[in-house]
Amino acid sequence: MRKIIPLVMVLFFTIQLNAQVSTYTFTPISGSFTQVSGGTDVDDIEDDDVISLPINIGFNFVFDGVTYTQVVASSNGWLSFNTGVTSSGFTNDLTTGAQRALVAPLWDDLDGLDAPGTASYLVTGSSPNRVFTFEWRDWEWDFTTGIAVISFQAKLYETTNVIEFVYRSEAGAEDVFTGASIGIAGVPTGVGNFQSLNNSSAAPTASSVTETDDIITKPATGQIYRWAPLATFPNDAGMISPFGTLCSGLQNVTATLRNFGTTTLTSAVVNWTVNAAAQPVFNFAGSLAPGASTTITLGTFTFVPATNYTLSATSSLPNGVADGNTGNDNFTSGILQTGLSGTYTIGGGGSFTTLTAAVNAANNYGLCGATVFSLINATYPSETYPITINTLAGASATNTLTIKPTLVNTVFSGNTTTSILNINGADYVTIDGSINNTANTVCPASSATKDLTFTQTNTSTSAGIVWLSNSASNDAVTNCTVKNCIIQGNSSTTTLLALGVGGNSLGTPSTANNATINFINNDIRAALFGIYCGGTSAVSKNQNLVVNQNILN
Repeated sequence: MRKIIPLVMVLFFTIQLNAQVSTYTFTPISGSFTQVSGGTDVDDIEDDDVISLPINIGFNFVFDGVTYTQVVASSNGWLSFNTGVTSSGFTNDLTTGAQRALVAPLWDDLDGLDAPGTASYLVTGSSPNRVFTFEWRDWEWDFTTGIAVISFQAKLYETTNVIEFVYRSEAGAEDVFTGASIGIAGVPTGVGNFQSLNNSSAAPTASSVTETDDIITKPATGQIYRWAPLATFPNDAGMISPFGTLCSGLQNVTATLRNFGTTTLTSAVVNWTVNAAAQPVFNFAGSLAPGASTTITLGTFTFVPATNYTLSATSSLPNGVADGNTGNDNFTSGILQTGLSGTYTIGGGGSFTTLTAAVNAANNYGLCGATVFSLINATYPSETYPITINTLAGASATNTLTIKPTLVNTVFSGNTTTSILNINGADYVTIDGSINNTANTVCPASSATKDLTFTQTNTSTSAGIVWLSNSASNDAVTNCTVKNCIIQGNSSTTTLLALGVGGNSLGTPSTANNATINFINNDIRAALFGIYCGGTSAVSKNQNLVVNQNILN
């Protein structure tokens, strides 16, 4: 059994918050996923297209103005307050679905059978601040994958009636046919009675007019999506966003303060800690309109590399009076470390044993200076594909990331239905496959050696090799270079594309303004499309693409 140790906000007020679904406040948060332990197994739904018997929430939970005490869970990624529902609902439909009222952290045709998945629930805390957590762990997305792709939770908070979805990415890649919906829905159907997220990024938007039912990308590990009923407190301040990139040495620590109240916020007190050690109190003074947010500098702290940090900030006394809603006062980070800077060796005995681990560190902690991943092995059999470089906090013309081999024949070979390497909304990334520094020029003719190979062995006609893409939240990929590499497909009739730039899904046109991309001196082999570049409009296009000295076989 698994046990949840949730990030529980201390809640003192007892006002019951009733609100139409469209008026719920949506907030995306970067946090952490804590696996359920010691809960109750729900074996009924560890299969394909099944629903559970009614489950007691453990307290009264108000949703869309109605008080509920039970839910039913579906293997297809939703909890319904309609305990009489008879269908597992593998077709996602927040707008008119018969499963309403419901909350849907990942509604699609999922499966908990083959991974194998584990479904369980747990109630933690004490009255009136209990939390009901339902967890789908090691779930398949979609039902055909046969391996664990994602774990996720739905959390219901007593008294505040807040809803949270929390996610953890697993090793398997998505293999999605049509796509998922993420959101909440009340009993009535149609516009205004649901909220649907437009993507699964760190900063999606929620719509009560249009349902997005084709999400195909996993939310990041630790991603939290929160809905709170609308409350009318004159004085209500809260912390809403993660702290900035931590760099070694003495650094400013910033966070974001939001005015959740109905009156202008002119003052507030913010207490903050680093690894539970109290820091000097920050006193906000200014003019923050209702609903507005501002970045504040809490103070300074000296950070040490390779050290785990947890930062927490709590607001109080908005406009000098008691906060009407303490449920949004605190934000606590997950485990943080300082951003990367300098050269890191990748391989056995190196700074990181795999490129996957090194890239995850860059994704999680960002860049604080020019960073080089120096590949010291000839092969890397323990990678998890696709290796995905996401938007890197702190990246700039000086804070760059370069991946470069040290051996003549360095190979990354994988079997995946997506890509081997995905540069996903990242900036200032260079993949340099040469062990020397010879310049690539046309006149005079000169080219660097090609010492780094990316090989795709999967026979799927949807697979690729190196793909540069805008992120799901339309963060463009810019100032990136792939040069001096051998890019090898399975065959010219199977692998879809070898090297390309476009949208969030492999082989699709961009939905953001990707720019300043260089494909230089690569040996491209055995793919239906050697080099791909696609945009959807004059606004969502790729520009300043340099393609030079490549060989297509």
